[in-house]
Parts: sequence; structure tokens; C-alpha cells
Amino acid sequence: MSAKIQYVHTNIVAKNWKMLADFYIKSFECRIKPPERDLSGEWLDALTGIKNVHIKGVHLELPGYKNGPTLEIFSYDPVCSSKCENERYQYPRASPGPGPMKRPIPQ
Repeated sequence: MSAKIQYVHTNIVAKNWKMLADFYIKSFECRIKPPERDLSGEWLDALTGIKNVHIKGVHLELPGYKNGPTLEIFSYDPVCSSKCENERYQYPRASPGPGPMKRPIPQ
């Protein structure tokens, strides 16, 4: 038995999500798939490994699709620098649901 695999989205992180989204809208006729995302909270800190992270952005529908794959364009505040990398939470990069899967990361 084979598993069904479906392409859903590609995530792009940009300094200015609105400017990049506008480029894709004008150049490739992508459409905004509401709502705009405005995410924050302890669950997101744990998921991303960035303390007090605030993510804003939008999903864009690709041309030729309805309810198909999207471009997910986000901006992070704070933008993670090398200093931020050294202060990461000790959580894995992905979690199967809300809340962190806390486990030690080898040094």
C-alpha cells in the first residue's frame, strides 16, 4: 500500500513580506488566500525556537489552482541573527501538534 503524498505549500521568509507578496501577485498573478497571518505566543516560540517571536504574512494561491498549493510568505520579528541562534530553545524544529516536544539536543 502506498501513501498519498500531496504538495501543499512552500514557505518563504522575507524581510518585508508585503513587498515580496506584491511581487508574486503582479508578476505571476497569484491571489491572496485570506486571512493574513499574525502569529505569536508561547506555542510559536516553542515551535520556532525563537523567544518572543512574532510572525506576519500571507498565503498566496498559485495561478491555475483553486484550493491548491500556496506560497506562504512570512516575516519574523525579531529577525533571527547569529546571536538569536545561540539563544535557541532546546526543542526540535518541528512538532506534530500544539506545544513543544521537549527533548535534549546533542551538543
